[in-house]
Amino acid sequence: MNSIKSSPDSDAQEQAREQARTALVRYRNPSIDEIRQCCSKAKRFTEEDTGEGTVDIEELVKYFVENSNVFVAPMQSLSDSRGHSDWLPARRGEISWKFWERYQTFLQMIEQLPDPVINSVDVRTEGILEMLEDPLRAGQWDRRGLVVGSVQSGKTGNFLGLACKALDSGYKLVIILAGIHNSLRAQTQIRMEEGLLGYNTDSSLFFEEASTKVGVGTLSFPELPVNSMTSRAENGDFRAGNLGTVMHLGETPFIVVVKKHASILNNLRTWLTIKKGVEKPDGGKIVRDIPMLVIDDEADHSSINTKKISRISADGVAPEDINPTKINQRIRELLDAFEKSAYVGYTATPFANIFVDPKASHGKFGDDLFPRSFIVSLPPPDNYFSVDKVFGRDGDPDSGLEERKGLPLTRLVDDFDNFFPPKAPSSFVPSELPGTLKKAIRSYLLVCTARHARGQKTKHNSMLVHVARFVEAQGKLAELVTTELLFLQRRIANEGEDATLSLRKELRELWELDFVETTRAVADPACPVMEWEEIERSLHPAVSKIRVLEINGTSADVLDYEKHKATGISVIAVGGDKLSRGLTLEGLSVSYYMRVSKMYDSLLQMGRWFGYRPGYLDLCRIYTSSDLIAWYRHIALAEAELRREFERMAALKATPEEYGLRVRTHPDGMLVTALNKARASKRLQVSYEGTLAQCVVLATRDEVRKRNDQAVTGLVGRLEQPRPRKKGSSTYVWSGVAAEDVCVFLDAFDSPMGTNGFDSRRVAQFVRRQQNQGELVEWTVALLSANGGTPDTIAGLDLNLVRRKNVAEGSDKARGLYVLSNSNVLNPPDQAIDLEGVQLDAVWVQHLLTKRAFGVDVPLEREVIEQAAGRDALDVAQQISLLRYASDKKAGRIRATQQPPERPFGAVVRDMRRTSHGLLLLYPLDAVAVEFAAEPKSIMTCVLSFPTSATAVPIEYQVNEVYRQLHLDQLEEPEIDE
Repeated sequence: MNSIKSSPDSDAQEQAREQARTALVRYRNPSIDEIRQCCSKAKRFTEEDTGEGTVDIEELVKYFVENSNVFVAPMQSLSDSRGHSDWLPARRGEISWKFWERYQTFLQMIEQLPDPVINSVDVRTEGILEMLEDPLRAGQWDRRGLVVGSVQSGKTGNFLGLACKALDSGYKLVIILAGIHNSLRAQTQIRMEEGLLGYNTDSSLFFEEASTKVGVGTLSFPELPVNSMTSRAENGDFRAGNLGTVMHLGETPFIVVVKKHASILNNLRTWLTIKKGVEKPDGGKIVRDIPMLVIDDEADHSSINTKKISRISADGVAPEDINPTKINQRIRELLDAFEKSAYVGYTATPFANIFVDPKASHGKFGDDLFPRSFIVSLPPPDNYFSVDKVFGRDGDPDSGLEERKGLPLTRLVDDFDNFFPPKAPSSFVPSELPGTLKKAIRSYLLVCTARHARGQKTKHNSMLVHVARFVEAQGKLAELVTTELLFLQRRIANEGEDATLSLRKELRELWELDFVETTRAVADPACPVMEWEEIERSLHPAVSKIRVLEINGTSADVLDYEKHKATGISVIAVGGDKLSRGLTLEGLSVSYYMRVSKMYDSLLQMGRWFGYRPGYLDLCRIYTSSDLIAWYRHIALAEAELRREFERMAALKATPEEYGLRVRTHPDGMLVTALNKARASKRLQVSYEGTLAQCVVLATRDEVRKRNDQAVTGLVGRLEQPRPRKKGSSTYVWSGVAAEDVCVFLDAFDSPMGTNGFDSRRVAQFVRRQQNQGELVEWTVALLSANGGTPDTIAGLDLNLVRRKNVAEGSDKARGLYVLSNSNVLNPPDQAIDLEGVQLDAVWVQHLLTKRAFGVDVPLEREVIEQAAGRDALDVAQQISLLRYASDKKAGRIRATQQPPERPFGAVVRDMRRTSHGLLLLYPLDAVAVEFAAEPKSIMTCVLSFPTSATAVPIEYQVNEVYRQLHLDQLEEPEIDE
């Protein structure tokens, strides 16, 4: 036995974790006693080699208890059963799940995922498989679906699980569409080989005994018959000439991993139809009795038809004879070439897919790729490093979504414009590195050092530098970063202790002032606080491994993590588009990110730092601008609200087409995707039904403030005498206000369109449009007052001004805008002003029973409404809110610790409101409190609350107008046409 040590050792601790993990595999949901028993054995076995006292048993037990307590919310789905036959329950017992069982063991033993995560992959993939068609079903069928995950959250792991189960159930051909770059295709091929194939295709293209075993192939399972038509080499994409005559398609299952490249997809389809196709009456060929599953990774990228269309039919649908973009066409042709086909798109940013016209078709190429059969939402586990964990999240009291503070991992970049001027031409190249980038590089040196000291010596480390789109600038930047890195490596290797400007002293100061404090704040049990003396001995060996790679289409550099799997590599990746979608940067810890965009999907995909960071979450750093931090916070809120909307529509058993319409017409829908992907119609339809429209970005110029004051004064002057909200209140309420009075106010109100897409004139247009069918004809208007606020007089009415924080930063601050915190001005109880002190009568109850929100699919809520006549409207709204809370809690959609609502949910209030009624809230904000000019004292803003309605008629936006109003035409980069 080795000599006794007095304190735990990081290498020994890591070895003990491996031992304990292996022992725990046989337990599906291990108890604390079972975890402690396995950890005790692991400690004993490990210390036979490393010495007594080198393993901390309590830390070991705590680690596995935390792992077993990972929370994974259940998936939600919308489906359309037209043309679908239920099949899996009847066949489940007769299917031999060999591929899946092997993959499940791989996730446990090799990937070492927490048990709850593995269980969720099992449940979720079975749910998706059930919505596909039975591969043994006779005749022609075609299913199309979409799976929505989060960036870097495990979508690849999910679709590999689906592919395994598809092969087990009888699908004979699985085609994976893996991005547009060779690097991403090769990375996906490697993942497929590890999780499904079991052998390295560098050794042999087809199944042979001599092939090098990888992943599932190294486990103690019988070899399974499956072949690959592609290999893991950079140039290993589909080539018919490589396959020769060795083909048993239809007997042995085949896997193909291809790029989304028009000629490759065309060659694949042509080859398959030549080999296995039969003649059709129209002269073409179709493949019969070979069920095919197409998995489209990053389905919102390149697969979407972005063809610009100059002429449109009266109903807004493009004519059938317009040819789509090439990649979209080739995917549709491939699906159309098989009698039995299933298409499942995977993406973290589904907005472009949902904007696809569900009716779009082409006489030659078939239907477009709208996910008409199902849409599945996969909430990530709670150990996922999400956008709201990184940046925090704006709150929305109306939705019950609280503001969240992000982890203390972002660092502000305030010197970038001096180094890289805004709107620099494509020929611009930087001449030096900004100080913040030099600091980011030093932080990365410390991250590699700390991970080495924590026993993660063979783990990959990556740093991302993403600041420029153009390759010339990227090349120069990579050169500058390389020079800086070599300078630092030489100093660490050669610098004496008596050096005047000691780099080690500089790094120690950065470690102690930044990293030690951050580790304490993050408080992750897997991330221990380490003093400088504990990591310094790892500095030279860790830093000497680091190298710089330029990742773009012109560079020969390749991110080959697989080649260095045994030892781990440490890289600084400098690049642009190739780093912004799909490609996984293993062990990404430090990001220097300054790429400008205002589109949700672009920003989410460019953020490669989302994902899982076991054992080094506290070390991660994101260097970026205040503008981008603000946008990411808003994105986090928009994403949470879209998920809630999805969950609500899933509870109502809505179809994908109904959900697509809801998203496409939602005011926030204008911002959620690159609008050039929705430009085919030249128009966007927008509906405010069931929404809360808030003006949360305010211009503060004198002339704008005066115009808005006059708009409020004009409205109040047209109305009758108000009533107080309650006795002694200085909030004024008007009931029975005509819709046109509200529209005249909105026409006069000046509102710069902000992050939530508020546009007062478009809102007025929407209100006018609904009056033709008897909706939104009667309004309640309230002029709000705050207890304890600054006294003022508005339109002859005495009140107290409302205080709201100004969070304008960066360009918004420079433009003098007043940006409200959390994109919210509403005080939540105010939204129910029109329900206060009001009783429901029989007519109102019957009206509510016609709403889908209270349909037969929600029997408990419907029963409450049926018995609501004569009851206080607010009491009924509160009872329904509690029912929805209980339903969400039972389904696992909210945490068990979340408290019941103390007041009605905003969504419930809008469901309860009659479609003939609307609510306008006027908020006079205290200008002096946020340091704007004191005359006038107030800055006016407004909120409108719209009832849910199945018959509301959308209004139309010109796409280019939206771009112009949001200044997006100056920011968004054009897509490269195919």
